[in-house]
Amino acid sequence: MKTPLAVSSSSTAGVVIQVYQALYGKAPGYTDYSSYLAQASASNQVFANALVANFASTSDQALALLVLNNLGITATTVTQSGSYAALLSAVEQIFAAYGSAARGQIILNMTTLLAGLSSDTTFGAAATTYSSQVQANTSYSATATNTSASVVSIVSGAVATSSNISDIEPDRLRYSQKSVFRISGVGLDKDITVSVSKCTGLALVDVGTDSEKSVSCTVSATGTLSFEARDAAGLLLMAKTFTVAEPQVTLVTGLGTMVVELNPTAAPLSAINFLQYVNDGFYANTVFHRVVASSAFAVAQGGWLAPGGIVQSGVRAAIALESNKGLSNLRGTIGMARTSVSNSATSQFYFNVADNRGFDYLNDANPGYAVFGKIVQGLSVMDAIGTVATSTRYGVADFPATDIVVQSMTQSQ
Repeated sequence: MKTPLAVSSSSTAGVVIQVYQALYGKAPGYTDYSSYLAQASASNQVFANALVANFASTSDQALALLVLNNLGITATTVTQSGSYAALLSAVEQIFAAYGSAARGQIILNMTTLLAGLSSDTTFGAAATTYSSQVQANTSYSATATNTSASVVSIVSGAVATSSNISDIEPDRLRYSQKSVFRISGVGLDKDITVSVSKCTGLALVDVGTDSEKSVSCTVSATGTLSFEARDAAGLLLMAKTFTVAEPQVTLVTGLGTMVVELNPTAAPLSAINFLQYVNDGFYANTVFHRVVASSAFAVAQGGWLAPGGIVQSGVRAAIALESNKGLSNLRGTIGMARTSVSNSATSQFYFNVADNRGFDYLNDANPGYAVFGKIVQGLSVMDAIGTVATSTRYGVADFPATDIVVQSMTQSQ
């Protein structure tokens, strides 16, 4: 657990160390310290503003929790009833009231007061002093109205929380798959409200213990996923963000391995449909049943038959066509095969061995075929498949003369 620094922030050195500690949870290295010291010697506020600019994308809630924790102010170190919850609410509201431009000055004001707050037995007076310090900075007074009164009101009427979260970590983050988020800290046997963006079916995995609790949900989008945990009173305990990468599938064949990256943002139905088949193990031990290399088009198609011309079991219901989504049938892309009926695609897919722009959406009468991803590794394997000798086998034309078996297909990202 971090403890408040003893260095006085009245000195330039103290300002540099304490502001850096507030944001990064540690003292700066020698090289950075020398550079920051020069900045602070010119102006403490310029230095603080430059440092806090690195946290421009951090929410007011998350920044308040981060700064308090890094200064050693937690529900454990501040034991007076109501103190920690009140201070966290106050800091969050002050950040929100004054806006991002004032963050550097606010943190400068905080470091002096908060470094000794864990032993302060008269918290109400300290919080009022802190609020007054911020209000006294007239540079930002035009952006806030009666903030001091509202903050002091929150401080005096706040309800203490006995929960404190130290970390939130997922077991994995893969699009379309279930993730389990492990919450660790103290007092977690109390009621906690959790919200997770880009994740569906949020559920408690188990009731947990005082120090650990887990929730699960299915990742439903790529990009930045936000996780927030609050106590029963609505006080933010921790906010954390994670990155969900674009899903990738590794396809192992007798001619080599390919990695295909899907685009669920442009073609969500096609991507999730394909991943369901992948994660069900449907494509393992199937063959490429059609390879065409003509002047009109060039494709390698699979997802229908097992060796011996046996139709693979486990086909799901057909999905809607997603051909008018801005993705083109260019060399190396993957698309959903279908019949002459637009919304008829199920398990069969194809690789565009060459640019097949004639497969793209033209109009409602000529809707084309849906692209939903591209090969990012192993393009030469696709080329090798596209040049194999073919014949008519099992009543199917353009069937590879020698089976090209999909040995495995797994979601690898």
